[in-house]
Amino acid sequence: PVSGPPSKSLLKITNVVKKTDPAEVARQKKAREEAQRKAAMTQLNYFDPSTANSTLLTAPTPMQRLPPSEAILERNRNLAMALGVAPSTIRNDVSLTGWARPTTVEIQLDQFGNELNTAQYPDSLLAQAKERMTELLKVEKIWKKFLADDREASCSLRPMDRPLRKFMHEYSDFW
Repeated sequence: PVSGPPSKSLLKITNVVKKTDPAEVARQKKAREEAQRKAAMTQLNYFDPSTANSTLLTAPTPMQRLPPSEAILERNRNLAMALGVAPSTIRNDVSLTGWARPTTVEIQLDQFGNELNTAQYPDSLLAQAKERMTELLKVEKIWKKFLADDREASCSLRPMDRPLRKFMHEYSDFW
């Protein structure tokens, strides 16, 4: 090791780095001890009243669960039916996840071509659509992809400025 005057970079660093205050060291030590105490508390076994005959030095025995009564099972069935929840044996089946979202519409054309079933867009919306055709086509593509994939729960769009977002909200009412 070569001894001599410290380098320029070391001199710059020593001006930036401050010596730790003894009060700060004490605060850090107290915080570390508190964190260690909390970590140790998570490992403790707490008193279980069902095992009152055991002492604190013996490990608690696992609680035996009784099978649910018929009344509890009936309550759970009614609650699941009201909430539209399938049993876990069906719900966890990989082939049944997601939901069926309609992706096509079957329209029987009459002699007038179902003129009443077509969307009547307001003139102001049509004018805005002509101005914003590129954004409109991009969002329509995203919406079609979202509707085709019945496993997607939501559709995220890029951030938009206020007028474009307002237009997309108005246009989405026709979807």
